[in-house]
Amino acid sequence: MNHPTAKRFFLIALVIGLTNCGSDGTGPGTGSNSVSISRTSVTLTFLGETIQLTATVRNDKGVPVSGQVTWSSADPTVATVSSNGLVTAIGNGEATLTATSGSLSATASATVEQVPTGLSIISGNAQTDTVGQLLVEPLVVRAEDQGGTAVSAVSVNFLVSQGNGSLSETSVTSGGDGEASTAWTLGTTAGTQIVTATIVGIESGKADFSATATPGPATAFSKESGDQQIGKNDRPLPEPIVAAVKDEFG
Repeated sequence: MNHPTAKRFFLIALVIGLTNCGSDGTGPGTGSNSVSISRTSVTLTFLGETIQLTATVRNDKGVPVSGQVTWSSADPTVATVSSNGLVTAIGNGEATLTATSGSLSATASATVEQVPTGLSIISGNAQTDTVGQLLVEPLVVRAEDQGGTAVSAVSVNFLVSQGNGSLSETSVTSGGDGEASTAWTLGTTAGTQIVTATIVGIESGKADFSATATPGPATAFSKESGDQQIGKNDRPLPEPIVAAVKDEFG
């Protein structure tokens, strides 16, 4: 074989070798070229909720390759992210999450917006007083998210659902501690009375307060039956003698 022919074979072999090099992910073309995150945005609806994100490093051919990834949150008071991409809701707001591999990075947004799902009774339940009286303890509920954390700025309605009492407030917005309250004046009928608290627009957000109303002091006396009967000696009268003692509300 002459030298020109040998050179041609050498050049062809070299080109083929360079072309194949990297096709199995071991040669040129395997360097990191991009980083992507499994989701570009996440929304968390209760504090303590977690969502798993994953980051993928790819070469210039779009093939996933191994590469160390570090995670960070621009606002850890809203959401934190662990070294393996686990996002945890900390407080209401928005935070940018960043996955970094070398000089490459990708971002995703995390929005934390608590959604109230229920009410817990804090105080004021199971009181007893006379009819028509203002109960000593106000009725206090706390609006909570799915994780049991207080939620502020929640509209809470109070309604007398049994008895004819009255409330100082029927629509209250929960404060920074998630609490909403009202004062309850018992109705004029003795027995069990009930006030129902509900979160506006949330069917599951309901709590019932009960109170026992006892009769007030006697203010009136009346004959109900048995007066002016005619009977025989040593024989019971046909009607029992009944008298009614009533308070100011009858």
